[in-house]
Amino acid sequence: MSQSRLAIDLRGVVYPEQGQWIAHCLELDVVAQGETRDDAVAGMIELCEFQIQTALEDGDLESIFRPAPSRFWQLYFSANRRRKPARKSLTPPLNRIETREMVLA
Repeated sequence: MSQSRLAIDLRGVVYPEQGQWIAHCLELDVVAQGETRDDAVAGMIELCEFQIQTALEDGDLESIFRPAPSRFWQLYFSANRRRKPARKSLTPPLNRIETREMVLA
C-alpha cells in the first residue's frame, strides 16, 4: 500500500497515576504523561506520529506495531469513551485515535 493511501487508526487509554495523567497507545505500546489528561494524550499522539513517520522513512512500518500488555487492553475496554476528540488534526498516515479514560481506584 502506498503511503498516500495508508490510514492508521489507533486506540489509547488515559488514566491518572501519582498526580500525573498517563496516555498509553495500545497498538504501538507508546506511553506519555502530562499534567492534564489532554497534555498526556497530546504527548502520546506526538510520539505515535514521530514513530510512524520514522518507520515510514526507514521502510519498516511493521516493526512499530507492538501491542501493549494485556492489562492495558483490559483498562481500555473497561474505560469510558472520551466525549471530545484528543486533537482536531492528525498527521497522515495517522487517521484516527480513539482514547478512553479510566479512573483507577
